[in-house]
Amino acid sequence: MKVKHRTTTEMIIGGVTGSVQAPRTLVLGRYEHRRSRLRVAARPTPLPAPARRELADLLTPRR
Repeated sequence: MKVKHRTTTEMIIGGVTGSVQAPRTLVLGRYEHRRSRLRVAARPTPLPAPARRELADLLTPRR
């Protein structure tokens, strides 16, 4: 018998590299409730061009 197991977690987009209009990669984090802070957890590989365009439409600059 073969059993596959996958552990998942929720991530928050804490930032992007590149610009808001042309994001290249995401900076992902996990919220630590005990310390009330966002901890960087991953920075994945560069986004493909279609994902960059779609994400750029959803992002707004920091105020």
